[in-house]
Amino acid sequence: MCDATVTDLNSSGDSLFAAAMTQDFVDWALGNLGFSEGDWNKGYGFGDETNLMLPLARTLTAIRCLNNSVVDKGEDWSSDILHWARRFFRERIVGLAARCRSNSSPESAAATPRGYRAGRTLLFVPFFYERTVPERAGTLLHEARHADDVPHNAGKRDSSWEYDGAWRWHVCWLAWFISSGVVTSPVLKDKARQRANFILDERFVKWPGFSIK
Repeated sequence: MCDATVTDLNSSGDSLFAAAMTQDFVDWALGNLGFSEGDWNKGYGFGDETNLMLPLARTLTAIRCLNNSVVDKGEDWSSDILHWARRFFRERIVGLAARCRSNSSPESAAATPRGYRAGRTLLFVPFFYERTVPERAGTLLHEARHADDVPHNAGKRDSSWEYDGAWRWHVCWLAWFISSGVVTSPVLKDKARQRANFILDERFVKWPGFSIK
């Protein structure tokens, strides 16, 4: 397995979201979201899906967060992003595959081929072990935006907020999670706020002109 340091499961949110992660949910995720045994059975957690020390369980908690951060089950596009993000993710992501690190960008958390149905999203060590559960959930939506054929248009950055790229969607989801997420904690909200503001400050060529309070 990859070299990684497992942070406290409470501060990362893994314990919180795993508490509501039923076997029915695990079976649904593995059966419907493009998980392949060959991508997760080399020490990544296939067959040990509740082991929060391993990447697969930590991916499932992120999907649980994306799916269950609102009370109702509405997914209408006219609603806020916290409602429809899970639907967008399901409909755009082809599959998820675990890897240690990207050869071209070792600090990357994830990578998705450009274009709808183009290929699987690769998830790396920074995704599994350097992000809280809500931060991982935001990353999954970010990658779904890439799968929708919307690349970054300025290297690893987006040119502006108006471009409506993956970084904007990432910030929007985190902001709604902070204000309206129903399964959370002060620590997770603070981490989400820090991540959102980092993105606003560092991932746009033209600063959007605001921060998340």
